Amino acid sequence: MAFVFANTVTLSLDHYPMSRSMEVHLEMTHFVFLCVFVVELLLKLAGLGMRQFLCDRFNIFDAVVVVSDLIEVAALQPSFLASDHDLNSSGARAISILRAFRLFRVFRLARRWKSLRDLLGMITKAVASIGNFGVLLFLFLYIFALMGMQFFANTMRFDDHGYPTPHNVDAFWNGTVPRSNFDTLPWSIATVFQVVTGDNWSAVLYDAIRGNGMFASVYFIVLVVLGDFVLMNLFLALLLDNFATRSDSSASEGPSKKPIKLTKRRSKISPIEANKQRIIRRMAVTRTGSSDVHWQTPRDDRLNASRDDLSKMQARQQVMTDFSRTKKLARLVYLK
Repeated sequence: MAFVFANTVTLSLDHYPMSRSMEVHLEMTHFVFLCVFVVELLLKLAGLGMRQFLCDRFNIFDAVVVVSDLIEVAALQPSFLASDHDLNSSGARAISILRAFRLFRVFRLARRWKSLRDLLGMITKAVASIGNFGVLLFLFLYIFALMGMQFFANTMRFDDHGYPTPHNVDAFWNGTVPRSNFDTLPWSIATVFQVVTGDNWSAVLYDAIRGNGMFASVYFIVLVVLGDFVLMNLFLALLLDNFATRSDSSASEGPSKKPIKLTKRRSKISPIEANKQRIIRRMAVTRTGSSDVHWQTPRDDRLNASRDDLSKMQARQQVMTDFSRTKKLARLVYLK
């Protein structure tokens, strides 16, 4: 992690124009960091193996970044290794684009930084889950771009004084066309997107009013209300809803993933009860002459005691019933 931080700081030191000595020192530092990351990659491959190494997406990401750096160093030798080092040639500029992959090395911090890793995962899942909104946005831009071409195509042309060009061949085709226009489909989509995002859309509105009159404002009002106020807020609402759903699900799944420790509960027996059971067991052994005695738990003793009490109560009720019957029989005999 320290090397990643140091490499990020080193990348931020690039500036133009830069002295020759500063350029050499920065390239030497980048080369040292590249050697460290190559050694780290080789150690991972040797320790994990190719199959287990490819199972981790962060390892694949590191490999892509390191390989891109190796290609850039092999194709464009550093200035401290080559005397004819020239970055102004077209080939050198094309290969130097690979240096942009060094910036992605910052995302390696997500491996050790759990909160950053969770946030990146939530953003990725949220963006992937709102793919239907992308289709809706494209259809919205396409429909309003076609409507803009029908209303304002070849009408936003102005002379040197900012007035609409007259409808003659020479003046019309020599007029100045603003960058935001509805003459072609690509530029029409770009103009609609500019209006939806609110980037200087009033200038496009004024150009359309100058070329077509005040009725052009109706188109832009509808476009701003539906695109900027409704569609963009719908996108934010979907994004926040996905964030809330992901965070709630992760919070609910978090405690369930922890292992549940089951402890065996042992019944607590008082010393008096333990002595009583020991005496009963000894008496049973002395009577039977064998130590193979069925051992009963306190719960079984309580059940047996309750059963004995129930049988005694039933016997007592039976005696009382027989006694009442005998008494009635004796009274009848006496009366006779």
